[in-house]
Amino acid sequence: PFLIQQGMIARTPRGRVAMPAAWAHLGVPMPADRASSPSLFD
Repeated sequence: PFLIQQGMIARTPRGRVAMPAAWAHLGVPMPADRASSPSLFD
């Protein structure tokens, strides 16, 4: 629940997915499939 509240994880029909804030916090680039495909929240 904390990571969802902080905007790092989103609950989706596919399950939990990492949001851009999580990737930035970890210092890891987003995978190409997530970075290039628009989602419901874009």
